[in-house]
Amino acid sequence: MALQVTVTNATNLPNIEKFGKIDPQATIVFQGSKKRTEVIKEELNPVWNQKFEWDLGGKPLESHDEIEVYVKDWERVGRNRLLGTARVPLKDLMKSKSHATHCNVNLVDGSKRATQAYITLHLKYEPPKKAGSGDSGADEGEIY
Repeated sequence: MALQVTVTNATNLPNIEKFGKIDPQATIVFQGSKKRTEVIKEELNPVWNQKFEWDLGGKPLESHDEIEVYVKDWERVGRNRLLGTARVPLKDLMKSKSHATHCNVNLVDGSKRATQAYITLHLKYEPPKKAGSGDSGADEGEIY
């Protein structure tokens, strides 16, 4: 059982730099656990295509579960500056038959105002096997 999040790309990130362009990095937070993309130097439309996985420890997702997304301008010195944030509820992911979805999520600024920026994510959920589903747990084709 796992939750997989692929951070595909972001578009139209605001350029808050006085000189040059921003160095964006995305952080995904699920149940308090953070995972970060690599920093893309001087880019307003970064492409990451990075996959992250959270082991659910045999527990199913809950209807109130969500992921939080933060996109920041990475700084070599000083604090990274927030470019946008979003919350993505996982309720629809749990209900879908494929347990997978693409999301193009509008980022909001630190004051919760909509921005022109979007982040694209691919979400996949591997729910626990149901008792009596006929799955013995053995991989197909393997002999034990």
